[in-house]
Amino acid sequence: MLVTHEHGDHIRGVGPLARRHKVPVYLTPGTWLSGKLGEVPHRHWITPQARFAVKGIEIDPVTVPHDAREPVQFRLAAAGRRLGLLTDLGHPSEHVVEAFRGCDALVLECNHDVHLLETGPYPPSLKRRVGGQWGHLANAQSAWLLRRLGLDGLQRIVCSHLSEHNNRPELALEALVPLLDGDDSRLTVAAQDQGLDWQAIT
Repeated sequence: MLVTHEHGDHIRGVGPLARRHKVPVYLTPGTWLSGKLGEVPHRHWITPQARFAVKGIEIDPVTVPHDAREPVQFRLAAAGRRLGLLTDLGHPSEHVVEAFRGCDALVLECNHDVHLLETGPYPPSLKRRVGGQWGHLANAQSAWLLRRLGLDGLQRIVCSHLSEHNNRPELALEALVPLLDGDDSRLTVAAQDQGLDWQAIT
């Protein structure tokens, strides 16, 4: 298992699954030192910006701006194809743009619509956290990031980590479809409660 950071929605099942099935876990020391995972028998340290490989898949852990101890997101490469996983970041930094340019497929956070966040039920402190530089990407920020990454080589784009209270699938798609000249065939929305079907790239 690749662990990005220690927030509950990302690690809740890591410890039990790793212990029950002896699954190796790859994570940064900072994530481990949060003390939130419990015992993990087969633990492997990873270093941001230091490539490693698991069963022929090359993995680049990329530092991202997020309010965790040592958060990373991942770029994976195998058989000449590259997949980017970008699910938690407060803003699309230049470092992130450079690291994820050239992917064939991208799982991209579209966490919130700014208006829904501003008028929604969260307390002011949580609204500031989610919408801040170390929180989560708004739909418009995700669109800006896609423009910077370049769309020509992207075969699949999965909108992910949509907030239950502060976003809707149609709003995420509305922000991204114009970048694709109205063609949404490359776009998929991953529902939090249903996951995602297998996606293919050629």
